Amino acid sequence: MAQTIKLKRSSTEGAIPSTSSLALGEVAINTYDGKMYIKKNDGSDSVVEIGGDSSSSSSDVSTHTTYEYVATSNQTTFSGSDVYSATLAYDTGTPAKIQVFLNGILLDEGSGADYIATNGTSVVLTAGASTNDLVQISAYKSAAGTVYTIDTQGVLSGSTVTTASTAAATVNSFAASEFRSARYTVQITNLTDSTYQITEIILIHNGTTPEITEYGTISTGAAAEATFDADISSGNVRLRATPASSDTMVIKVVRTALTADNAGSNSGSTITTTSTAVATANSFGASEFRSARYTVQITNSTDSTYQVTEIILIHNGTTPEITEYGTVFTGAAVEATFDADISSGSVRLRVTPASSDTRVIKVVRHSITV
Repeated sequence: MAQTIKLKRSSTEGAIPSTSSLALGEVAINTYDGKMYIKKNDGSDSVVEIGGDSSSSSSDVSTHTTYEYVATSNQTTFSGSDVYSATLAYDTGTPAKIQVFLNGILLDEGSGADYIATNGTSVVLTAGASTNDLVQISAYKSAAGTVYTIDTQGVLSGSTVTTASTAAATVNSFAASEFRSARYTVQITNLTDSTYQITEIILIHNGTTPEITEYGTISTGAAAEATFDADISSGNVRLRATPASSDTMVIKVVRTALTADNAGSNSGSTITTTSTAVATANSFGASEFRSARYTVQITNSTDSTYQVTEIILIHNGTTPEITEYGTVFTGAAVEATFDADISSGSVRLRVTPASSDTRVIKVVRHSITV
């Protein structure tokens, strides 16, 4: 007799299984969205869409370049400009992010092998090359000025939805029990009239009702392509878009979500305050990064109120300047205020709580190098 095997499944639009509902490696299906999910563990549990963007950390933007040098007699060190005036640069590591070829033959890297590459700017052959030997170096290098770091508690994910009506649609969702707040970057492409929009949205929820604020909206058309709101349905926080017309629109979302009160699976830039004394919420080396953007989530566990806010910072090596925007809170007033200073070579984001309630302050920081 034929048997039907059914995996764990949901027919609810936008529903995503939580880490507690799946065993490690178990697969679940959303039959409404036509999506599959799996539980993984790379140091902490997470649920990722199979075939979707499951990255939980940012990546450096890298370029690939092949450098060519024509050797002189017994030359061992190759660096600087090649025959095409390109300057050798590669990412270091173990091994370095390069491959070296001598007259088309791949060489072996490492101490006691064919070459050594450790400093990111030169390659040293173990044995000197002969006159007119061709040395080719295939290298990967992170693009200058585009190195980003994310300081803890933040989980990146993405989604894409296509609409062709004015009906409200869920463009992104997450389990309310897993994340307390989120920041969205939303890009809309109107395929019908070739207009575009980008906007930022901040969201926080108290388990029952989400609050959002939208800012930084830019559009190339005569008006906004869509409006946004949010709700909680079947335990999932849903970002909802209502298109302005029935044009065909592709809505892409990048979400940075911060863990909820008791998630505990991530570690890092989290502090707890129980007084109105100023405290350092996050810090970085002033010589390493010139600017930063922070998403800050505050949980007041005394009265169960919450806040999320965005902060931009830049410094000149002596004095940092900040601006705060996109603030959303569920209580009667803000939970804390922020400023910044430089102390012992470190740029510090400083927080002053509004009261002596117990507050958990979590920070996601995106930094750009000096």
